[in-house]
Amino acid sequence: MRHILFFLLSISGVSLIAEPIPPHVGEFSFTDYASYYRSASNYLSAGTSTTNLPLGGYFQYINDTLSVNYDLLPALRINANLGYGNTTASNPFTTFTGQGMTEGGVAAQYWFRDKRWAIVPTIKAGFPFYRNSVVITSSQPNALIGDGTIWAEGGAWGMFYFHPVTIYGYLGYKYQDTGLASLLTTDVGASYRFDAARVRLGIRGETNVTQDNDTPNPFYRNFLIATADNFSEKFYSINPTLYEAYGEFDWLFTRMFEGGLGFAQSIYGNNAASGYTIEAMFRFRLPTGEAARQSSKQPEFNEPPAISEPIFAPAGVPEDEINPQPRPRTKKQKNMDQMMQDTERSLEK
Repeated sequence: MRHILFFLLSISGVSLIAEPIPPHVGEFSFTDYASYYRSASNYLSAGTSTTNLPLGGYFQYINDTLSVNYDLLPALRINANLGYGNTTASNPFTTFTGQGMTEGGVAAQYWFRDKRWAIVPTIKAGFPFYRNSVVITSSQPNALIGDGTIWAEGGAWGMFYFHPVTIYGYLGYKYQDTGLASLLTTDVGASYRFDAARVRLGIRGETNVTQDNDTPNPFYRNFLIATADNFSEKFYSINPTLYEAYGEFDWLFTRMFEGGLGFAQSIYGNNAASGYTIEAMFRFRLPTGEAARQSSKQPEFNEPPAISEPIFAPAGVPEDEINPQPRPRTKKQKNMDQMMQDTERSLEK
């Protein structure tokens, strides 16, 4: 059995990577991830209290990310992704909108694992298709669609398997250029598996570990956010902190097709928007010749399973005992059984 959950790369804000699955050598997976975010308030100071946006306004962001994974080696997965965003910032007197390609990204994972645990070092990076600027070039600027920064992140997942429950956690460090604050990213949660589905609950977020270059003079950044995004601090805020609670569910229609839904709500922050996110995911897996050749082998824990095997084993079945089958009786065993039967018959006489 191999764990299957969202493998999603965020394009900005709180990290949306969820507990990854072990590689299946030679397998491609194509994922379309869509999310709808809506906010009507900000965390202006550290804590759980929020302040409403002026004039009863709101901020919403629709994102779609296409992601491609390729499992190059038994312990190595690589990823490429491309994002598109659409933003609306509105109040009763004016509405600003923005849309376009947000950024492209790459990532890689390497797996160290045993029957009961896995440690997965992860690196990832993103390059934006546009840059934010504090210079207002129009009397009605477009709403921001991201932080507009080149970023790189290194971190690691830790997972402990207590079938059918998995406990997982992530810790990473994210660097951003253009003087934006560096961030500590975290994700802690638990998942429960059924035969063809999985549900997970957790808390994820980020907080700054270095100061933003504009910390001494935040006026121009705050003016841009107020003018373009109706004061919402979803993007481009100074020294943000944001944590959210989430619940996600994914279902395997077949071995190759998977869908999922999720919901997240912010619970704590500072210099960040407070809101909720609705998520949807569809994934298609495509085996290659390498994966097909492995289908004739007997799977072991340290060998990725054949493409024809189920992603989810029955709940409670250890991962190294997938679909256990009785071993065929050898000729020697048959002869021994016959001798025992002959002995029993002679004793009866």
